[in-house]
Amino acid sequence: MRKFMSLFVLATLFLLPTIPVQSQTTAPPASISCDGTPAAVRVSEIKPGMMADFLKAVDAHRAWYRAHGFTANQIYASRVYDQGPNAPFSETEVLTFHVNPPTASRPVEQDDAYKAFVKMYRDTSSLKNEYRICMPKQP
Repeated sequence: MRKFMSLFVLATLFLLPTIPVQSQTTAPPASISCDGTPAAVRVSEIKPGMMADFLKAVDAHRAWYRAHGFTANQIYASRVYDQGPNAPFSETEVLTFHVNPPTASRPVEQDDAYKAFVKMYRDTSSLKNEYRICMPKQP
């Protein structure tokens, strides 16, 4: 049921005009055509009691990109409901999105601040899965 809800939440987000995001990865190779907006979607398992710190990692991730002149990308975390729309948010699972991540033509410099937010992610979570997607253009 949780996997179904995660997929349901993910599918619902693609229908929204503004999509939430996060990931420290780059876009697919140029040989893969995307007629919409590329994004990296990650499913993270949050370590016990670490949700607040994980969300701080998302903020640090976004701040790092802004401080380095990347303004066209979006980095967000989307909380997952435990077991249905009336249930509380999960404290152990989060979907993160990095919409319009940097491309090979503008690679990221992995400085100390970059390494710090990556460490925050590693200290607070485990990566369960990662998807590279092409979000369709909004009608």
